[in-house]
Amino acid sequence: MTFGEKLQSLRQRAGMSQDALAERLQVSRQAVSRWERDETMPETDKVVALADIFGVTTDYLLRLQLEQTKPEEKQPPPQERKDWVERFLAFSKRKWYLLGWVLIAWGVLDLVQLALFYLAYRGMLGGFTGLIGWDMAEMGGVNLLDVFPAGVLLFPALYAAVKIAAGVLVLYFGKRHVQKKREEEMQ
Repeated sequence: MTFGEKLQSLRQRAGMSQDALAERLQVSRQAVSRWERDETMPETDKVVALADIFGVTTDYLLRLQLEQTKPEEKQPPPQERKDWVERFLAFSKRKWYLLGWVLIAWGVLDLVQLALFYLAYRGMLGGFTGLIGWDMAEMGGVNLLDVFPAGVLLFPALYAAVKIAAGVLVLYFGKRHVQKKREEEMQ
């Protein structure tokens, strides 16, 4: 950073106009403007006065600081983190209905688990009847569903279907609600 850039930054951070700074230093506004554009340098007593006004050292004002090529911190500054959080919250406020996909995926996962459980149980029952010498054909009137009632699987299947249906409803009506709200805000 050059002297002029530092001076302008310090002045703006202090909320001071060029006129106010010029009046305080008893110089013209054009002089302050030339200092900020690095056209001229102030006299030594003015540099000391500037350092006192802004609470910095004269070394800070006079030394050229090269722009750093590497960031000193790996973490973003707190303001950038806050911006990320605000962007995420704004996104979730606009697109909350996308959580319907989570419900749908949960319901499908439940149905897949239920189908795998049923197939594993059926295979286990077939292996068990083979071990004791029963053949499924010998069971005659005994149905596999009589041995393992399907009603036991009905409730988890209905629960999974309700999750899928709820997800579809959240997607459909949530999107409509958000669009309607956006249209109302535009008017």
